[in-house]
Amino acid sequence: MATVDSLGDLDIEFLDAIDSTNRYLATRSTELRDFQTVATTNQTAGRGRLGRDWHSTPGLGLAVSIAVPRGATMVSDGLVPLEVGLSVLVSLERLGLRGGGLKWPNDVLVSGKKLAGVLCHVASESHIIAGVGLNVSYSRNQIPFENATSLKMCGITGVGPRELCEGILVAHRAAHLDSMGSGHSRLDDVKRRMLTIGSRVRVHEPDGAEWTGLAKDIDGEGHLVVVRDGDMISRHLVAGDILHLRNEQGD
Repeated sequence: MATVDSLGDLDIEFLDAIDSTNRYLATRSTELRDFQTVATTNQTAGRGRLGRDWHSTPGLGLAVSIAVPRGATMVSDGLVPLEVGLSVLVSLERLGLRGGGLKWPNDVLVSGKKLAGVLCHVASESHIIAGVGLNVSYSRNQIPFENATSLKMCGITGVGPRELCEGILVAHRAAHLDSMGSGHSRLDDVKRRMLTIGSRVRVHEPDGAEWTGLAKDIDGEGHLVVVRDGDMISRHLVAGDILHLRNEQGD
């Protein structure tokens, strides 16, 4: 079952349960509308980066997927997960969240613990599907992995899933349209909230290689620039995982 919410011109479909909100939108890729959104508090087969499961206990988390329009003024599709993560952070700060920041390539952290993750994929020539997994009502003994947190654990309670979904969509749509209108990306805004920049990191590349270095910047493609220990060569990371060594942060 599904309900369609209409708040002003928001386009949100709220599902009782679904295997994956990203997959649900992807099946509509030939008819996606700009900022069309689907959400649920019961995602039964969600996926994270690199094919990982996104664990979610029914009713305790929120899964949101948004059809983000692509445009000629966007610097790179690689910036979309960073920009969506920033929008999630901004929307939660409007509810009183404090101590939050971003971790490359797709996480929202609070005090070094993961609150939300973003997973994007290109659905068509006109849209990218941006999926957000948000820990909402988990208590400390329910949290799916040790280095995670939830809105409840951060002191944010009494906010319903529809309100959370609407807040994320409103924040991202407004910022995206402003960016498109100005012809500039939100890269500078992302950098200001990116906890990874300036941190020593351990890099885990998709091919299994591991090395350490200092994260210095994010380039115009959304890639993380890391100066590798030993040879001091600047590497531009397109994919992979990182562990923040300075503050012992990580996934």
